[in-house]
Amino acid sequence: MEHHVWHTVFGLAGLLAIAVVMVPAARRFNFPYTVLLAVLGCVIGAAELSFGELHGLGIFGDFFGALSGFKISSEAIFFVFLPALIFESALSIDVRRLFDDIGSILLLAVIGLLISTIVVGYSLWAVSGFALVACLLVGAIVSATDPVAVVAIFKDLGAPKRLAILVEGESLLNDATAIVIFSILVVMLTGESEPSLLAGAWAFVKVFIGGILVGYVCARAVCYVIARLRNLPLAETTLTISLAYLSFIIAEHYLHVSGVMAVVTAALVVGSIGRTAISAESWHGLRETWEQLGFWANSLIFVLVGIVVPRLLIQTGTKEVVLFFVLLVAAFAARA
Repeated sequence: MEHHVWHTVFGLAGLLAIAVVMVPAARRFNFPYTVLLAVLGCVIGAAELSFGELHGLGIFGDFFGALSGFKISSEAIFFVFLPALIFESALSIDVRRLFDDIGSILLLAVIGLLISTIVVGYSLWAVSGFALVACLLVGAIVSATDPVAVVAIFKDLGAPKRLAILVEGESLLNDATAIVIFSILVVMLTGESEPSLLAGAWAFVKVFIGGILVGYVCARAVCYVIARLRNLPLAETTLTISLAYLSFIIAEHYLHVSGVMAVVTAALVVGSIGRTAISAESWHGLRETWEQLGFWANSLIFVLVGIVVPRLLIQTGTKEVVLFFVLLVAAFAARA
């Protein structure tokens, strides 16, 4: 089937419409929304494999045809979806409470993730025969946490606010740390850097701290401009969107430091300093815009990931199944 631009637009719009239906379903069955989206994606992916090439089904045939021809690269996810997701998550964090417990959060997010990466990586290396760096790479991927369901449970149970901040802050920096470690291991795996402990530690510090500095400088510049805009909420919101993507690209592409840490820092600065420079009404509108962007990005990513799963399962053999269970046990053991 020849793929046109309208196919891509139709496929994405259809996926968003279907994802919206899952919101009340997730609430009704008290099930994590993102998990439900991934399951939905698996169902759509299986249907696409079965009906994607069929013609004469009208709008349904076009929808599955759009999905079968829709290709999303890792770069698209990295540069399009990730800044929006990270900025939206960090913008909602109470910065004062975050820094009250920054020691515990860093211990969980950095040291905890490093331990988890090592445990999972070495467990996989012991049974797979793959290169150690490649196994550690997988460990970094699976060691990050998603606090959505946990935080929702905390709210329902009336858990202390400090506990929710610990989990949200740990997850935010956890994701950033995982991506930094992933990027460093990729460089080592491709032979662009020496695969040694000292080199890896130095690269981590440089990339991590460098990202923080880039995000801080960019955010302070944007906050300076926002403070001089009066009653222009659309311009203020647009500036924060530009900040998320510009800080990410400047850090990643031009300075070769962590774009994720740049975005996290930029959002925290805007959330603490920038919000004092605009009216409460403008801040409310800005937050709603970012929540909408985060919802779209989150929905599309989980559905698209689910769609890919059936295609991968077709190529899965006994060895991959065994390695998956080893990975699962090691990941749970590392987090215990």
